[in-house]
Amino acid sequence: MRATLSKTVFTILVVVLLILGAIAGYAWWRLNHHDAGYDAQHNAAVELKTLQESLDGSDLPAQSKEALGHDISDQLEALNRTAVEEARADHDAEKLTTSSAAARLDGSAKKLYVLSGTQGIDPDEQATLVSMAVSHWASARQLDGTLQQVADPKSAGSQSLASMTGLSRGDTFDASGLCPAASGDARASPSGASSNQGSASKDPDAEDSEGLSAVLTGLYRSTWAESYYQARSDVDHLPEDTTAYLGGSAAVHDAQLGQLRAGLGRHCSTIPQPQAAYSVSGTEETDPSGVLSDQAKHLAQQSLSVVRSEPAASGDATGARSWRAWGANSLALNTALAAQVDADVPALPGT
Repeated sequence: MRATLSKTVFTILVVVLLILGAIAGYAWWRLNHHDAGYDAQHNAAVELKTLQESLDGSDLPAQSKEALGHDISDQLEALNRTAVEEARADHDAEKLTTSSAAARLDGSAKKLYVLSGTQGIDPDEQATLVSMAVSHWASARQLDGTLQQVADPKSAGSQSLASMTGLSRGDTFDASGLCPAASGDARASPSGASSNQGSASKDPDAEDSEGLSAVLTGLYRSTWAESYYQARSDVDHLPEDTTAYLGGSAAVHDAQLGQLRAGLGRHCSTIPQPQAAYSVSGTEETDPSGVLSDQAKHLAQQSLSVVRSEPAASGDATGARSWRAWGANSLALNTALAAQVDADVPALPGT
């Protein structure tokens, strides 16, 4: 009886010691081998809370302050709950003024974008941080009044975006690692692609991307619609602001399409080709800005899906070698185009 009791007590002690050892081992591992995604989200939460504290004490107009406050709250909810709870705002947070708010948001966008490139981060976590960075960049354009100027690659907003991602619209984009997946649209034959795009040999390690196919198809539809509306602008007596919007949207999408096709032509054996024509219904003819705004939102969503792609998340490539940079640029520009019509920047563009 006594021997049985001793064995029972001994077994219980062993189990307890094993549990305590496991807990201690996990605590040691957690302190010495931080999870990349958790750390990135924790640092993002610190930045967001610091920005929130600066915003609370700012002299921004009440409407702008409220809108930005709601966006930051939504962004914090998109992060790991524990990471947010453990994050503390920087007590040296600068007091925002109307004149300094845009620059502060640009700085925040750059920090969040850098965090999105953390080595080993999960693709979904990366996409979330890129989306937040773009939201801050676009909000800065609203505050400094340059949202309408993003089509100009020399504008302050475009320069800020290039500084954030390391990729300008005039840069040659490498486009390695991804190729468009087969889609319903017609695809060029290998020989046709070779004659139009130069080298058409497909990289053996390139992954097929449905999101990239959708981006190409969306760009084809947008550039066709822009050309259609521009050709009819005099006949339809479009307002000057609508005509200006059409020109800016066309400039952005023409540049995107050219940069993307040139890069893909060096790595992919085939790429989706545009249809002979796309349809425009009767209601669409009377609201070109609304149509193009909706297409910009669709392109923003597909651009973020490209950011989620494994080649974009698995390497440390930046700038002209990074799909993360191209996807973030596309997400930002299309978010800005949609916001010009809606007068609203979402907290998490592309989601």
